[in-house]
Amino acid sequence: MEQNTDVVIPIIDLDTLGLQTADVENVDQITIDRVSRELDSAFSTVGFVYLKNHGVNQQLVDNLFQRSKSFFHLPDPIKETYRCGVDNCDGYTGRDGEILDTSARHEIRESYDVASPDGLYPDEHAPEFRQAVNDLAPPMCELTFRLLRCMSLALGLDKEFFGERHNFMFKAAEKNRTIFRTLYYPSLADTETLAGVVRCGLHSDYGTITLLLQDDMGGLEILTQGKWFPAKPIPGTIMINLGDMMQFWTSDRYVATVHRVVVPEEEIRRRTPRQSIAFFVHPDNDVMIAPLDGSGKHQPVDALTYVKSRLIASRIHYLGRPWESTIDRVAIELHSAFSTVGFVYLKNHGIEQVKVDNVFRASQSFFQLPDAVKDEYRCGQPDNESDGYTGKDQEILDVSSLHEIREAYDVASPDGVYPDEHAPEFRKAINELAPELRELTIRLLKCMALALGLEEDFFSSRHQYIFHGADKNRTIFRSLYYPTLADTDIQPGVVRCGAHSDYGAITLLLQDDMGGLEVLSRGEWIPAIPIRGTILINLGDLMQFWTSDRYVATVHRVLVPEEEIRRRSTRQSIAFFVHADNGVMISPLDGSKKHLPVEALAYLKSRISATYK
Repeated sequence: MEQNTDVVIPIIDLDTLGLQTADVENVDQITIDRVSRELDSAFSTVGFVYLKNHGVNQQLVDNLFQRSKSFFHLPDPIKETYRCGVDNCDGYTGRDGEILDTSARHEIRESYDVASPDGLYPDEHAPEFRQAVNDLAPPMCELTFRLLRCMSLALGLDKEFFGERHNFMFKAAEKNRTIFRTLYYPSLADTETLAGVVRCGLHSDYGTITLLLQDDMGGLEILTQGKWFPAKPIPGTIMINLGDMMQFWTSDRYVATVHRVVVPEEEIRRRTPRQSIAFFVHPDNDVMIAPLDGSGKHQPVDALTYVKSRLIASRIHYLGRPWESTIDRVAIELHSAFSTVGFVYLKNHGIEQVKVDNVFRASQSFFQLPDAVKDEYRCGQPDNESDGYTGKDQEILDVSSLHEIREAYDVASPDGVYPDEHAPEFRKAINELAPELRELTIRLLKCMALALGLEEDFFSSRHQYIFHGADKNRTIFRSLYYPTLADTDIQPGVVRCGAHSDYGAITLLLQDDMGGLEVLSRGEWIPAIPIRGTILINLGDLMQFWTSDRYVATVHRVLVPEEEIRRRSTRQSIAFFVHADNGVMISPLDGSKKHLPVEALAYLKSRISATYK
């Protein structure tokens, strides 16, 4: 096995295992064993490899580049008549039609996919395209079967283990979703080479393996050992990389390496189109993918379900709706924020500020009552676990805190325990605001489901009883009050709210203008400064569990402000802590076993018992 001096990707010589040997049964065992070992080494480390002496005729490759270019040079309205989808997998995808990295502002490439010789081809407008694909696809299939045989042997399996699970490769989409994709990266004007603009966003492939044929323009990079390396084109080679399903099968022994195509820095290369051909190999649709070693690292999933979930997530903005419709844009932006910071401000949310101010005013009238009166409504009683008052130091969120100086009043439904006798406006103010927060929550949950490639109602159907009563759902409307602080209160270990993550699905937070909230991001505490007219959204533990840590339940806190004037001012906020319905079981959606299944109510009670005195 050779090492390319420019990059970390190995080069494997197939020798007699290449297609120049017509019958694989005539290949000598020494070559098979060597290639198997070298593939095993490469896929266990880098996840990418170059193949030379593969036997695929370069004339067939060049011919397809030429025929596909004739299609991509057609006017956009003609190309759009061949638009593909999730269920109709054949066809055209335009610029920004597939967003693989939600942090990308634009992904500027086009592609045409086919899943069989008899699929949807642009025969009317590019009549030679079908023939060019169907000349190249059979040798790509045969080469794939030879590689799968070597991989089976390398893993100690029967030589036909993987091959038998790819019987219908490039025969029919209803049986196997292997895709033959021609890719075209158009020339870029200076106005398109902006921050956040890429040719292909960072991602891992979905299936078993991918065979990639590049032109000589370059731009592909792979992420290995925490660094990006160029995967430069080497004439006469085919690049092979692994997809998620092979990583699942091998319990992470083989690596589905993240990769991307960047915009070249050199002006001459930016202004030159780039082409490639990707043969995305998938198992037959009904094949169940589960760890071969029985480790349970990944939950079983059938091949078709997994690929559809990934396709929907990447094409959410493209399928059936125009690019950047409001729902799609918000879904993508939420996905990006929750995958990184875990907090986001919402503006134009539609909730009237006067309703927020009314709750602040009505709750303040309660919190200014004598402690003895407020304690009459103390929550956590045997007959009242969820509604009521919590005093200073009654809830300690950070065990390192000496004191946590805040007060709160919780309610879980319109009919809960309210301090009607002593603060008669409190119930009315909350019940004017809570239904609107509930409706906003449902809309956010639907966007989040779409962003994750789920049915739109996946999360909302598991939050049916938000603010309908603690016996069905423990969503809490909490009014928070941080009293003024005397100098004697200010000592090490005294905070307003200790460092913690929230417990549930998401939290909607409305702040006054005093500030003090900080979020922990990338090892640093960052102030979440109040922005008038916005609602701050953050995720809780249960959503992080559901998404296998793809979404982040970010740790946050409220400190005692250093400025004397702010210490001597009260602070108020309203938190709408959204929890799944009590009986909902939370487990990783990708089947990864990163978190054990837990019932929503049981998890909440375990966290509360650890924090309340």
